Amino acid sequence: MVKSVALAYFLLVIPAVVSWVEGLKLGKDILVSGIRALIQITLMASLLLYFFKFSMVVNIILIAIMVMAGAFVSTERGKGIPFGYPIAVFSLLVAFIPASLILIPTGALKLLPTIIVPIAGMLIGNGTKAISLVYDRSIGILRDYQEVIEAAFLDGAGYLQASKFLLREIIRIALIPQIDGLKILGVVHIPGTMAGLLIAGASPMKAAAYQLTIVYALASVSILAAFLSANLAVLLILKARYERLFVQRLTG
Repeated sequence: MVKSVALAYFLLVIPAVVSWVEGLKLGKDILVSGIRALIQITLMASLLLYFFKFSMVVNIILIAIMVMAGAFVSTERGKGIPFGYPIAVFSLLVAFIPASLILIPTGALKLLPTIIVPIAGMLIGNGTKAISLVYDRSIGILRDYQEVIEAAFLDGAGYLQASKFLLREIIRIALIPQIDGLKILGVVHIPGTMAGLLIAGASPMKAAAYQLTIVYALASVSILAAFLSANLAVLLILKARYERLFVQRLTG
């Protein structure tokens, strides 16, 4: 087992070397993130052995911790965004709760620790990735369009008007991976949940139905988390950077 993981980790060395050759400066991030993932998933596997034995209340606390951890990871891409962490927590919760509640009556999410915790992790993880992309693009796009934003304020635009075209671009970019994932589902990509059910002996149609339910929930969480975090982040960044200009226009 250790040998197989070590060999698999070697696969990360290839893109790290490519990054170094191309001067992308991502090699260290790739290798360190790989080690970090190894430590985290090992700890998670060890903890789940015990958490699955506890009541649902304890496992709900574990899910809450996962939300907070996901929000923390998102803020690593959003340094400089005012209230970046609370925005990420709020966006994840608002996106995750409706999806999880809908999954319960469909039967895809049974109130068992062995089911609810892994699926919650998938939903929160997808939402985290969407928010990370939103934060990263928010900072970049607001920097690139600084002069356009200032001109919009001087022309009489409010915060929402000045941010409208920025939000469209930020959310569009953040959701490209999720939308493309839906496009290739069943054509190029056989998802892990479906593959696992097939290996366990479930019928292909039952496995496909279960997988589709999960995929739709994942897409919903990603899209809603991206929308909420983008709107809140851009509004607060504009307010922090341009409030004086906005006030001067109103008083001048």
